[in-house]
Amino acid sequence: MCVNTENCHCEINDWVGEMLKRENLSKYNVIVNGTSEKGDGYLGDIKFVHVWGNESDGNVREFDLVIKHGKKNEDLRQKLPVRLAFQREIFVYTRVMPTFQTFLMEKGLCRFDAAPKCYGTLLLDDQEVIAFQNLKKIGYELHDRRIPMDLEHLRHTLGVYGQWHAMSLALKDQNAEQFEKLGRLGCVWKAFSKNKEFQDMIVGTENVFRSILEERNEIELLRKFKEMIKPSIWDVWQELLQVDEERSVISHGDCWNNNFMFKYRVEDRLQPTKVSLLDFQLSRLASPVFDLSYHLYLVCSEEELRDFTKLLRIYHKSLSHHLRHLGSDSDKLFPFSTLIDHWKKYSLFGLILSGTVLPLTTSDKEDTLNIEDLDGDSISNLLTKFAGSSKTNLENRIVAIARHAVEFEF
Repeated sequence: MCVNTENCHCEINDWVGEMLKRENLSKYNVIVNGTSEKGDGYLGDIKFVHVWGNESDGNVREFDLVIKHGKKNEDLRQKLPVRLAFQREIFVYTRVMPTFQTFLMEKGLCRFDAAPKCYGTLLLDDQEVIAFQNLKKIGYELHDRRIPMDLEHLRHTLGVYGQWHAMSLALKDQNAEQFEKLGRLGCVWKAFSKNKEFQDMIVGTENVFRSILEERNEIELLRKFKEMIKPSIWDVWQELLQVDEERSVISHGDCWNNNFMFKYRVEDRLQPTKVSLLDFQLSRLASPVFDLSYHLYLVCSEEELRDFTKLLRIYHKSLSHHLRHLGSDSDKLFPFSTLIDHWKKYSLFGLILSGTVLPLTTSDKEDTLNIEDLDGDSISNLLTKFAGSSKTNLENRIVAIARHAVEFEF
């Protein structure tokens, strides 16, 4: 039973009541404290909700929740795979994570705690809803999306990716049948790629690199870049989505800045102590490099890319550590030489996305685009609004990515 309050929305009341059934509250109260900012989410909207209620014995319990629900714009839902993306995240939280947690428990290891607790999910006829723990209430913060992550932040993100990927590799190694039940995950990117506007945005990645490299007079770098993406950037993208890699993992999938939250030392706000992964809507079966290339090209500065082998070593050390603790041989399953080989074959995935996503993540908040506004020309139009330090920052990062992709040798 819901007791309405001034700020309570009936629809959210109903969702909360359904998703908190297992908490056995005889009655509850809901207050909506806020929503996400423009540009923070693309297929879904966010509500921050405080809930308190009585258990059967009279004890009062409180919950701070993030309610994530699919956008209702019917035109958008026709064009983009909103339903499929929410189904994927629900599958990760209701099937993949519980299987991983059981696997860890059987090994006598601590639970995977680098993702928010999921309190419940709903798949209604015309709506998808997921209720998460509000990490902000326990001290987690987003990293400023316009600023590259430094080495200390990257140690945490790469470390947790090593842990996340290790659970896939070890489970597949020790119980292939059980992993196969989890790993039948189609590629949500393929569903996106059926949309004409999305196709135009991917093709427009080449224009982003070309215009910036030309402006910086990086003519030889541009020539090498064009040679690398033959026959066309769209063909390269399509080919990458068809990859069926034997040494694959259940990926995180959407690896840009806003899908990580950090907890910091009280005495040093620049020193992260923990990280949590958010948003598994693009999770799929893929090489670890699909996560790594997307992440590193989207969040690294030119300085960090210059010491790139060190970053891969940080990731691989974490992967190997967790594989050993899970009882598998890291040298057999995924040695460092295999990581290098995968980077050479699959890292263009992150490069292509960087030309689309970086202009969005480095833009000023007032210029940020909603997904309804994205089309083939939107990124190019957005580039014309960059000026001053924002323009320099974006150009420096695009040039650094292009140079790393065409010139870096391990």
